[in-house]
Amino acid sequence: MFARLGRTTAPLAALSLLLIPALAACSSNGGDSDSSSSPAANVSSVGTGTGKAGWGGVSITGDFGKAPQVKFNSAVATPSKTLQKTLVAGKGAAITSGEQLNIDIWLGDGTSQKKVYSDWDNGAPEAFTDTAADGTFWTGLLTGAKIGSRIAAITNATNVVGSSGNQSLGIGAGDSLVVVVDIVSKVKPVVPKDVSPSALPKVLTKGAKVTGLSWTGIKKPSANPPFERVVLKKGTGPVVKADSTITANYYGSLYGKAKPFQTSYTGTPITDPLSGLIAGWRDGLVGLHAGSRVLLQIPSSLGYQNSKQPGIPANSTLYFVLDITKVK
Repeated sequence: MFARLGRTTAPLAALSLLLIPALAACSSNGGDSDSSSSPAANVSSVGTGTGKAGWGGVSITGDFGKAPQVKFNSAVATPSKTLQKTLVAGKGAAITSGEQLNIDIWLGDGTSQKKVYSDWDNGAPEAFTDTAADGTFWTGLLTGAKIGSRIAAITNATNVVGSSGNQSLGIGAGDSLVVVVDIVSKVKPVVPKDVSPSALPKVLTKGAKVTGLSWTGIKKPSANPPFERVVLKKGTGPVVKADSTITANYYGSLYGKAKPFQTSYTGTPITDPLSGLIAGWRDGLVGLHAGSRVLLQIPSSLGYQNSKQPGIPANSTLYFVLDITKVK
């Protein structure tokens, strides 16, 4: 998936990148309103990509829900400010900051005139949380828009993939980017079931560090087990919210394994927006406080789903122990 295309730490869904550049003419569904005064339009450009300015270098057609038909008429110049248009005006509920969404993203490099990413190629929309932690470009694009909308923008690579570009996608640091986003639906958070410590594996420790899980007496989970949680220690610090950035140590394991597929207890804790983590973390940690230790049983639907990760087969149930050390 796209929203986090490039992140390599295990707790992150297999996606890490963010985009939103261009749109051209109009969609067959109408709704071609220019929103150049939106917050997204006020993001400054640092790129140097040259080409035809504005929408003249690209045209976008197609219906909401279907892959957009994007044609580059020429190279697209990197704008001094992000350009944004609504191609299809949705009729659903308006989006407010902090909400979790299902969105489809199409990304093209306006400098090379090539498609570089598409959720339609992946076969499913991706989860995304509308939060300022992911930058003003995204909040400007999504906040206030309605479910069912198709929005397009032209921006610089820095706003979407960072100041160095993204070599794996073929995006140069100074390139212009064209993004088309379909806002599919809002996502209702899944509330974990709080269970007795005996229902999940015992956490093994050495001092304050988690060193393993004991599977004695724990049955192998079904293909679609419940989302379960044990709060092993209740913290008293700031509460975790959907738009929080957390710092945490974690230990991740598969059923019956003596060793983790990844752990930070032997290295450095992670600090990331909660919106950029897998759904099992997002839904399992909201409402807890800094200083808490929690054990999660995460079904694959809230983990990496059918995507294989290093050390993690597709459709795996995940077990995570987390110590939330900081919330902001």
